Amino acid sequence: MIRKENGYAFIVDPDGSMQEFSTLQCGHCNAHWHIVKGTPVDKTGGFCRMCYKPVCPKCAGGDCRPFEKWLEDEEKKDYIKRQYDLMMRF
Repeated sequence: MIRKENGYAFIVDPDGSMQEFSTLQCGHCNAHWHIVKGTPVDKTGGFCRMCYKPVCPKCAGGDCRPFEKWLEDEEKKDYIKRQYDLMMRF
């Protein structure tokens, strides 16, 4: 599976040694995780064939719910709640 990294992470230990990792961003929960060369694919997440985005190990195998869709749903809930609160004032 070919993946293109989304970013880099630098971890500096207290003794001054530094580690560098390529990272991917989950298309479902927006989490970032490190890509470690030589790790089996099933432990590094997966790829959603519904939204065509990489997904983290936690979201792999679950339903497709892209982060943008989740944000839209939350905004709709908030809008409905605010409208209800306005109606209840009168």
